[in-house]
Amino acid sequence: MSNGSRRKVGPAPRIGALLALVAAFAVASGSPSSGSARPAGRTVCDGSWSRIRNPQFGSDQLSGVAASSSSDAWAVGSSGGSGHEHAVIQHWNGSAWSETPAPSPAPRTALAGVAEIGLADVWAVGFTQDVEQPIAEHWDGTSWSVVPTPGPSKVTFLYGVTGTGPDDVWAVGQYYPDFSVSSVLTMHWDGSTWSVVPAPNPNGAQAAGLSSVAALSPSDVWAVGSFTVPESGTAASTLTEHWDGSAWAIVPSPNVDVYGSFLRGVAAAGTGDVWAVGYYENAGLRGKTLVERWDGEAWAVVDSPNKGATGTSILSAVTTGPGGQSWAAGYHVTSYSGYSTLVERFDGSAWVLQHSASPGAGEFQLLSGIAVTSDGYGWAVGQVGEQSLIEQACGL
Repeated sequence: MSNGSRRKVGPAPRIGALLALVAAFAVASGSPSSGSARPAGRTVCDGSWSRIRNPQFGSDQLSGVAASSSSDAWAVGSSGGSGHEHAVIQHWNGSAWSETPAPSPAPRTALAGVAEIGLADVWAVGFTQDVEQPIAEHWDGTSWSVVPTPGPSKVTFLYGVTGTGPDDVWAVGQYYPDFSVSSVLTMHWDGSTWSVVPAPNPNGAQAAGLSSVAALSPSDVWAVGSFTVPESGTAASTLTEHWDGSAWAIVPSPNVDVYGSFLRGVAAAGTGDVWAVGYYENAGLRGKTLVERWDGEAWAVVDSPNKGATGTSILSAVTTGPGGQSWAAGYHVTSYSGYSTLVERFDGSAWVLQHSASPGAGEFQLLSGIAVTSDGYGWAVGQVGEQSLIEQACGL
């Protein structure tokens, strides 16, 4: 079966056509060219986001990014036309982005998420699109290699990864017990093997999946996604699950509208400070940004701006940073050719729009991953037209 034969709840790669809004994310990558510590034309670090050059290979997409400092960042995705996709991994060394050889164990391999545990301990996860099985790849400081992962069914996808140490890494996604039903999926790396860890599905859910995961400690991990219940009167609902060190449990999270609420990214600054982002659909089936916050007691919706009074605004990823600030990335669309990137910042009291580059006038473009380092450098990744897109900010 192909990916197009079923409707996945989590992020999915673009195969031959633009992404459906419900999937909301593309996986991404990048003709070789060089970059600089500051994008061309930038003379000061003022917190704005600008495009920086990165390797391009044609029909590229980037889906996830992780960064530890201004001189170390990783971006993952896929490259190649429909039917010929292969995994792509790129690295920032403080002065330029470069391609790093990435294994593609099967035709049409895509990487969807990346997490940096240490300089010689980086994980990327995704799936093979032809055989629809999960993939985990590991960087040991010298090279990337595929690490075996279990597949609980013939159709299994991984979308997000996080970790607190070399023996405590989580990956999340979804699997299909049969053609018409999908279930949440959580896997754990204990330092030697990946194993499936049971996680609950909402009662009556026909389609459920987890898109993103964030860990604060081995006993404090959050995963978010969405689910649907047939004949419930709601198109889709938010889903948040928490790991307390012994089991996963569903934690109630609010929905904005009966037309559908979706969570796509999660980031944690502390036990009582966790952010989840996504979008909801209104009566006109227009997507509007959705931000929720965990304060240690409950999830609550936090006001977030949309880019323009009309059109659709979707948030795909969120990250925390210095000074109690957080950032979210996504895209805005007003028509088939009216796409632009979207970045928002929580300044400690409210979410506000930030300037971000939208270099492809009239082209499909989006941001699907974002990371900010403790020294105030930020990276956002996605795609523009048939090229991958990387934006950088400093002075954050």
